[in-house]
Amino acid sequence: MKAEEIIPATHRLEQSGMNRNEAEAVVSELQKVVAPLATKDDLARLGQSIRSDMGKMEKSIRFDMGTMEKSIRSDMKSMEKFIRSDMGTKVELVKMEARLFWRLSAMMIAVSGVVLSILRLFPPA
Repeated sequence: MKAEEIIPATHRLEQSGMNRNEAEAVVSELQKVVAPLATKDDLARLGQSIRSDMGKMEKSIRFDMGTMEKSIRSDMKSMEKFIRSDMGTKVELVKMEARLFWRLSAMMIAVSGVVLSILRLFPPA
């Protein structure tokens, strides 16, 4: 209840049959009850405050998401490099193993040929 409404409200109560003290007491109590209630202006300010806070939260969340995305992309690139380097090492090991296998096979064939040749030239008794 606004201050300019108190006196007219008191006068209306007096005109309806209340004495002045009773009317003032009733208006005073109504004023105490109505005072803490929110007004349209209060609600409008609250709405603006909430919109502002939500806008700030949205900006903060977008920034945090962008930061996380960059971090995740960086981590993924690091993992990809690690995997590729590890895979490259494995590929090189497989190639080296194949080369060693063929060389060892060639050496075994050569040694077998030499042993067979020696056995033909010098047969066992």
